[in-house]
Amino acid sequence: MATRRTGNKPDNTASAHAGLIDAVVFLRPLAGAAAPSPELTDATATAVLSQAVTATGLQPEATTVFSHLHAFSVRAPQTFLDALEASEEVAQVQSNDLGSTPLI
Repeated sequence: MATRRTGNKPDNTASAHAGLIDAVVFLRPLAGAAAPSPELTDATATAVLSQAVTATGLQPEATTVFSHLHAFSVRAPQTFLDALEASEEVAQVQSNDLGSTPLI
């Protein structure tokens, strides 16, 4: 079984102060399978999000599925992200926080 890695949990950004964190959720690849189809990615992301809603009673503020990357982004409270991370279908939850220093 693969080891799950967790991204940074920011606590000093504007969205964190509002109680929301932007994160990218990478879905676990299927064992021995070729790259998953975009349809499978969409269905898996929907199921994982639905499980987190049921587990926490919270709704994400925003989600975007990256169908060809087997991943999705979400803006939600830390409790919701923790529920996503607990899912067997999730390989990694990574903070999408650039902080206050622009890279460009």
